Amino acid sequence: MVSWRDPRHPRAGGAERYTAQLASSLVSSGMSVTWLAPTIAGAPATEVSDGVRIVRIGRGVGHIAASAIYLRRHEQTIDLVIDQANGYPMFTQFAYRGRRLFLIHQLASEIWFQHGPWLLAGVASFLEPWMLRLYRNTTTITVSRSTKEDLERLRFRDVRIVPNAVVAGVARVRSVDGPPHFVAIGRFVPSKRLEHVLRAFETVRSEIAEARLTVIGGGTGPYADALAASVARTPGARLERGASEERKWDVLADATALVVTSSREGWGIVVSEAHAVGTPSVAYNVPGLRDSTRHGVNGLICRPTAADAARSMLRLARDAALWWRLHEGALESARQQTPGRQRIAALAVVAEALARRRGT
Repeated sequence: MVSWRDPRHPRAGGAERYTAQLASSLVSSGMSVTWLAPTIAGAPATEVSDGVRIVRIGRGVGHIAASAIYLRRHEQTIDLVIDQANGYPMFTQFAYRGRRLFLIHQLASEIWFQHGPWLLAGVASFLEPWMLRLYRNTTTITVSRSTKEDLERLRFRDVRIVPNAVVAGVARVRSVDGPPHFVAIGRFVPSKRLEHVLRAFETVRSEIAEARLTVIGGGTGPYADALAASVARTPGARLERGASEERKWDVLADATALVVTSSREGWGIVVSEAHAVGTPSVAYNVPGLRDSTRHGVNGLICRPTAADAARSMLRLARDAALWWRLHEGALESARQQTPGRQRIAALAVVAEALARRRGT
């Protein structure tokens, strides 16, 4: 496997967790998996995690060159390469002539303009579809129907959905008679649009004075600093940087709803985690989130505005019957996303690829 990040990377997120799940599934089936990722400060050059051997080589674009050299040197011992895109693909076809799968969580699209200077973003946005088209004849793994449809619009011929997996926890039933408590979880970056959650919460708070909001995540830079300042100025809101996994699950289980306002996602694994403890989601109608949240089943889908998010939050705060119905639907949704189902889907794609002759 060759990618831009591994789970230890400072900007690792749902895509890296998904990739780690896939790698572990392959290891559990008896395969040997090596994951090539960039060098990062404080992480060893080589380590084994859940049976997956992680090799960190090269920094930035140098990682492409370092990975190419590695693939060339070990070509005769490699049965399959999984080339993962996160913004840019890894261009492994220029270094490795054997069997290949392509893995992509989501297209970057408008995210380029939210994370960088407009000129560079414009160039990246223009180049992205052309770079991806290099893989349109390669069997491709993705996580959601939204990304599958995006790729098919680029004339990808064979796109397979391998679902996310989440271990369903034991839901602690919260009291719907208590003050409404909303939670937002994600990296503190512009594409998550957490400022929308704050604006929506301010509207909710103007009608339900005892409402609370917890924002969990991490990140540095101007956006993260501005977000922290905004949360500090918002009555009823609390920011928790670097919360532990245990703390995250506790907050999710206590929440009236998870509110997700990203500009797009591959899926939004935190949505499935909320569902695993019976917490409905309020999600924008954008790629990925419209897949993980099913309107009226495990949460509410709304137009991508803070005003519409606020209306959905108020519905869940005021309508106990609706909340209970979505609570049950959320639990059932999470039960369908088992590691076993993911493993079966992943192994089917990999086995088919291994059955092909080399160079395809």
